[in-house]
Amino acid sequence: MNELQEMTQGKSLIGLETELSHQLRQGENKGGTICSHIQAEIDKHIAKRYTGKYYVTMNDSFMSGWGKATGKTNKFIIACDTLEQAERVKDNAHKRDEMTYVTLRTGKPTIKKNVLPSWKHVDELGEIWTK
Repeated sequence: MNELQEMTQGKSLIGLETELSHQLRQGENKGGTICSHIQAEIDKHIAKRYTGKYYVTMNDSFMSGWGKATGKTNKFIIACDTLEQAERVKDNAHKRDEMTYVTLRTGKPTIKKNVLPSWKHVDELGEIWTK
């Protein structure tokens, strides 16, 4: 196990967020490696919370390329319990100019290295997505 794995091994989401905050304050980021590793572990914890039978994924061009998504694509992932919910979310996503590459899938999506995921469950969304 390397130093980065030891730093995050067995930590809760709150523990990981605390460690990330500490590393950012200390400025000892080793070229972004430490914070990137901790953020990846945080993303894994968050992804575990959002389960569904169906997933609607899309690239959010408005949120991509700045803030936490600097140099990355922001992928909006919505977990749905029924195919009807997923189809409604997908149809509404197609109506939004900032959403591209909208897909409906039955398996949890794999997140690539250059992607910042934003996870939500359909029950957390407003009517713009669900009506």
